[in-house]
Amino acid sequence: MAIEKYGQSMQAITIDKDRKIFIERDSGKQFRPLGFNYDHDEQFRLIEDYWLTEWDKVLHDLDRMLQLGANTIRLHLQTVKFLPQPDQPNYRQLDQLGKIIETAAAMGLYLNITGLGAYHREDQPDWYTFQREQARWQTQQKFWREVAKVTNGHNNVFCLNIMNEPVIAGGHRLPGEWLANSFVDGKHYTQFVVLKGRSRDRAALARKWLGLMCEAIREHDSEHLLTLGLMDWCLDRPGEMSSGFVPQQIVDLLDFLCIHVYPVNGKPEHFVETVRAFKQGKPVVIEEFSHLECELEDMPAFLQLVRDDIEGLITFYTDDIEPAETYAQREHNRGIGEIIDFFYRHGRFLFEK
Repeated sequence: MAIEKYGQSMQAITIDKDRKIFIERDSGKQFRPLGFNYDHDEQFRLIEDYWLTEWDKVLHDLDRMLQLGANTIRLHLQTVKFLPQPDQPNYRQLDQLGKIIETAAAMGLYLNITGLGAYHREDQPDWYTFQREQARWQTQQKFWREVAKVTNGHNNVFCLNIMNEPVIAGGHRLPGEWLANSFVDGKHYTQFVVLKGRSRDRAALARKWLGLMCEAIREHDSEHLLTLGLMDWCLDRPGEMSSGFVPQQIVDLLDFLCIHVYPVNGKPEHFVETVRAFKQGKPVVIEEFSHLECELEDMPAFLQLVRDDIEGLITFYTDDIEPAETYAQREHNRGIGEIIDFFYRHGRFLFEK
């Protein structure tokens, strides 16, 4: 496969601020990210666990997602895989990140690069787990400085997503309890960035942390779009749980907003209200979407309700389904297989007339 250096055959993506849409920087043509989260394989391994030794598998997965109609792939990077020590970058992993960026460019794929993952509790070393708030933030800034050195200059990097589902604790959590409860696949997708939020201004803390991460990125990458992976419960709704990252309170620090939203049977109005609450004068992308709480056949109707409110759709991918260790994992794989079929049949055509 011929690799085009820095993806110069692909146009960088920017935002038309008047129309609040994504466009190709040079042509002005509208761009809508459509594709998959590439966060783990069918054996529940994270990409850093196998991309050094099973590169052919990565090529296979990228090609399959392309054939399924994707133009954008969301990669999830784990902090400690790139920083085994707070001041010691893993240059082999950083080189591999550069390799997948260039490979994706040669295939015509854009990348949403999501960082600061801590999805496997067992991978977290004590030095990182038991860092205090300010030290942990400094480590996270270091991660983004190193990653931004790699992403800088690559046209096919669609965006840098600072973290998946960050939370400011509303009360006090124990030292080291940065990870929220695991999902059915055993991964910790939600992460606290402040453990002691009681009697503190959560909105101010969210802005401070986010601002520091943006500044770290901009030291080395001044062009790529910045965003944040936000659950629907980040909205400030009376009587409901909130992450502390309220869209209208942080939108000025980001280029666009990403929502992770899962429709609920019989509640289309709530789904529409939630998506539209993210419309804060900048583009909105549904970055996670699946049928955890609704019927698969109802998903196209849910999407049509917000078709004019969003500028992109990212769902989930895994390779050919193989037997998993537990019933929950087998069901999870089966569900992803269904969502892949949904994307192929409906999702990739969402914005066509």
